[in-house]
Amino acid sequence: MADRFGLLSQVACTQHGVFTGADASRVGVAAATLSDWVRRGRVVRLRAGVFRMAAAPATWEADLLAACLATRGVASHRSAARLLGLADPRTRALDVSVSRSCGVRPTWARVFRRTDFDLIDPIPVLGIPVTPIERLLVDLGAVATIDRLEQVFVQAWTSGRTDPERALRSLVAHARRGRNGVGKLRAVLDEHLGVVGGDSVLEVAFAQLLRRAGLPEPVAQVDLHDEAGFIMRADYAYPEQRVAIEIDSVTHHLHREAFEADRRKRNRARTAGWTIIEITHRMLREQPAQVCLLISRALAA
Repeated sequence: MADRFGLLSQVACTQHGVFTGADASRVGVAAATLSDWVRRGRVVRLRAGVFRMAAAPATWEADLLAACLATRGVASHRSAARLLGLADPRTRALDVSVSRSCGVRPTWARVFRRTDFDLIDPIPVLGIPVTPIERLLVDLGAVATIDRLEQVFVQAWTSGRTDPERALRSLVAHARRGRNGVGKLRAVLDEHLGVVGGDSVLEVAFAQLLRRAGLPEPVAQVDLHDEAGFIMRADYAYPEQRVAIEIDSVTHHLHREAFEADRRKRNRARTAGWTIIEITHRMLREQPAQVCLLISRALAA
């Protein structure tokens, strides 16, 4: 007779030492035999229907895979961020997304019940089913601060694994009214997508801020020149006062060539007598009074 324990061990070796009752059945191990192995200490029962070979180390990955197997879910949120290399490797969170109809209610893992679970197209990482990066960005705002979400997004973008447009498509596909964390991703993408046309979030927010502060309306898209010719096109300007305003997305800080080119242009404009005020999405959101004060002082100078 074939060594059933050896066959099951081979299966478990590909799954962090973890296996299910169904795995055992497929290699010919009867339920009674499996229970006997548990009693004798050869196998450890982790969850209902999920086991670990006693000789296998008890690891975070094993616990996470056990949670996925027990719930038929996928690693998500903080767990997905760690597996995808976008979080502190010491993170011990067990976050799993499951179908709304999942009947398992574990206390040993944080379970997120999803009505759109069927839209998740999991990818395997270390043998564990994981939400892909674009879906992770939608989910992570529910458990992370906006600053942490931005760090994860920037890290994924600069490593070439996503970009603002792909993240935006994921947001549109998965977002729904009242969903936790969606507003955080929308704010991050507003900043990183930058100024795109007259209806951009940054431009609208800036215009509203000026109106509330009673500041004069600037001219949009103003060409700046010096004796050598064209310097740059400013997002906004008060030509008579020679005050120009640039609404910057973080994109400028991610691409070295664009960053350097902007510095050269703006320094040249300053040399030509222009005051350049640089404003970011975060400044508009967190320091609106300071933004208004900068503009007011520049106009009065």
